[in-house]
This record gives sequence, C-alpha cells and structure tokens, in this order.
Amino acid sequence: MNSNADMIEKMEWNISVPIFSNTVILKQLGIAIGIPLSLVALSIGLSSGKS
Repeated sequence: MNSNADMIEKMEWNISVPIFSNTVILKQLGIAIGIPLSLVALSIGLSSGKS
C-alpha cells in the first residue's frame, strides 16, 4: 500500500510569451505607459512655469 507522499510528482509550469516581438502588445504598452508619463510631464511643466 503506497502512501500519497510516494505518488506525488513534481509539476513545473513553463511558458514563453513574446512580449517585445508582438507589435500589438508594443503599441498597447506604449499607450499605457506613454499617456500617464506625458500627463505627469505636462503637469510638472505647467506648474513650474507659473513661478
């Protein structure tokens, strides 16, 4: 009679997603990162220009 410890096998997940080679993902990342950073830069530029 085998115990459960003897029957447990090690499972390992491995996935490869080409994030930087997919043009659609790169465009979406550019929009998702570019809009907030440009808004921050714009707000800093406008607030520093009033002094």
